[in-house]
Amino acid sequence: MSQATGLCCQKVCEAEAMFNGGVRNLLLSNEVFGTERYERMAVLAAGGATVTLVFDSAETVEQAAQVAKTRGINFRALVEVNVGQDRCGVDSVEEAVALAEKIAGFAPSLELYGIQAYHGAAQHIRIYGEKQKVIAAVAEKAKTVRDALVKNGLKCAVVTGGGTGTYLLEAASGVFTEVQPGSYLFNDADYARNLGKDGEFILVDAGTKAVSLDSGSPLVHSMVSGEKLPTALEYHGGGDEHGILKPVDVHNAKKTVLPPLGTKMLLVPGHCDPTTNMYDYLVGYRGDRVEHIWEIEARGPGN
Repeated sequence: MSQATGLCCQKVCEAEAMFNGGVRNLLLSNEVFGTERYERMAVLAAGGATVTLVFDSAETVEQAAQVAKTRGINFRALVEVNVGQDRCGVDSVEEAVALAEKIAGFAPSLELYGIQAYHGAAQHIRIYGEKQKVIAAVAEKAKTVRDALVKNGLKCAVVTGGGTGTYLLEAASGVFTEVQPGSYLFNDADYARNLGKDGEFILVDAGTKAVSLDSGSPLVHSMVSGEKLPTALEYHGGGDEHGILKPVDVHNAKKTVLPPLGTKMLLVPGHCDPTTNMYDYLVGYRGDRVEHIWEIEARGPGN
């Protein structure tokens, strides 16, 4: 982490939690709308934080600039570029230049700092060669936008993007100046898919209220006691309160041995972000000893 300059946050409350924890360089890597949210970010800037915001619309640029001017603070600003996920970001080079010019026009309240070119869906591409092709296209578009900004006399000190699944590719592209991996802290079953089906199964009391299934099922890692599974198991959804664990490749196994009733199982979520958002506390343990209990302060549906 010696090269880390700050932290990304997706919600204002996350930025507030990080600020309260001592972080003073914050990138709100998600667009927000409404002056009330920019007012909250202004409090952090007034408290000594370097706050960077991303934009893909003129309306939000105007909102942020108004708050910054009124509060006498400065926000750094990035233009978000749609690099293939078709979720957020301006689509064309021309739109990127126009929005960058608008941001620059609000100096010094807003400081145009560069672009964000993040492709979230690419993090979950299974085949490495396909992922390389997608990120090559991402980097090429980011380069085109960066070069257009510079050609028009606009600042582009930062090209940011890249998550846990692709950041090595963005870092090697020669275009990106920083990357944003976050899921590496936990990793999850989406990075270690485990396939297989069988008629035998056991039930666990962990359904959709306990783990997010939007990026696939959790990985059945081991028993909480630390013992390895006698037979490899995979998770199947069983409803709100239940998960169904079935043996993997049972037809080629010499013997199927299922954990006894009451066994506590260790599951690795398919998507760590929304799963963490379901809980009030994060428990750190080693062996049979609980070493840390951290409160998850910024959980919730938004804001």
